[in-house]
Amino acid sequence: MRVESKYHLDLATAFLLQEELRASGFALDEHCRTSEGYTVSSIYLDDISFSGYEDKVDGLSRRIKYRFRFYSEEIGDEPIRFEHKEKDGRLSWKRVSWVAPDDLRRFVASWSGPVVEQLDPRSGYVAPVICIQYQRLAFVHRIHGIRINLDTRLRWRGIDATRRSLVSDASFEPLREDQVILEVKVPREYAREVADLVHRWNLHWQQTSKYAICIAHMQRCLLS
Repeated sequence: MRVESKYHLDLATAFLLQEELRASGFALDEHCRTSEGYTVSSIYLDDISFSGYEDKVDGLSRRIKYRFRFYSEEIGDEPIRFEHKEKDGRLSWKRVSWVAPDDLRRFVASWSGPVVEQLDPRSGYVAPVICIQYQRLAFVHRIHGIRINLDTRLRWRGIDATRRSLVSDASFEPLREDQVILEVKVPREYAREVADLVHRWNLHWQQTSKYAICIAHMQRCLLS
């Protein structure tokens, strides 16, 4: 179990923070091939009333979230992570399994197949509603297991079951180009180290959800 906190930074501050992390025992994670980081794509599930989104906006402390995650712009032939994540306040835990791309396509097209069997009965009927993507530069502490993510270029795409990629061509960016989302994920026993980092950089915790940001933007686009 770990503690998660999120903050908003500008690009200049994010660059200086990277320099400190590199000098204090942090290294880029295994997905980072270049200093530009890598693409993270997530297809999120929700019900027809967008209860997951509403629960987040309303600040419900206990929530269940499902997403399919892959590290490219489009779905390829490699297995895809299926994440069942639960939160209780700022504590979170998750269960990860792997699904074949064709099983995901079957689930999107007809709500059938192995994916359905992995859904928690408490969730009811949930289906893919949005694909969220961003560029991630991720740092991991070699000893303490603290993970710090710097995410930029947040964008979303619609779900299209008729396409092999399952997502539409068009993408939309709900945040300013210079806005960075900082995620800090830390085992509870090392929360003090993170508190020191937050104090030095004068960071202010924000209730931030990429899913909530993108769903709200999608709804505004549909109404405009």
